[in-house]
Amino acid sequence: METEFAILDDGDTPLCASCGKPMQFVRSIPRLAALPELRTYECKPCGITYTAAVEPDVAADLAWIERSRNCGTA
Repeated sequence: METEFAILDDGDTPLCASCGKPMQFVRSIPRLAALPELRTYECKPCGITYTAAVEPDVAADLAWIERSRNCGTA
């Protein structure tokens, strides 16, 4: 089974390198500190597995930090 690694923007679904069809999402590993989230896709007919590092969305991170700061304040 072949495995490839890449960096994707949020929302991208990779295409199979062999048949060109969209790959099926299999699993993700949440990001940890500065490490990106890892998402694994596969094309069962071709037997190809693809793991992508998804860079965090800076705007979403800033919004989460702002909500965390305001949590519990009136």
